[in-house]
Amino acid sequence: QAEEFEELCAMKGLRLETHIQPGVRLKMDRGLAEILLGNLFKNALQHNQPGGWIKIELDPVQLVVRNSGPAPTAPPEALFERFRKGRSGSGSLGLGLAIVRKICEVHRFEVDYRYASENHSLVVKFVNHLLREP
Repeated sequence: QAEEFEELCAMKGLRLETHIQPGVRLKMDRGLAEILLGNLFKNALQHNQPGGWIKIELDPVQLVVRNSGPAPTAPPEALFERFRKGRSGSGSLGLGLAIVRKICEVHRFEVDYRYASENHSLVVKFVNHLLREP
């Protein structure tokens, strides 16, 4: 999916920066992992700004997706509700983060959202759910 993400960022004029620690593997269904990553990335694309950026970080403790963009109009705790949008007129159905939350619940991951100074951060913590390569 990384190549697709890079292409989408380039098409939207966004800078993509990744910091992926080698050897980190999650113990989870591959399809659900792809949906989780895809929804987090689509959210970062959707709620960005012209000339903005997306940063993806992965280490043995967490996955962090950060992006530039204007403040959401909904309160942070409401963003994970079904059919709730961070900004009206965003063109989304408001299901992406609800699906992310459900996948995290199924795998006992924690998911958190924060916003400060035009900086959105979605953090998925998955301590004790990792397989390390030998």
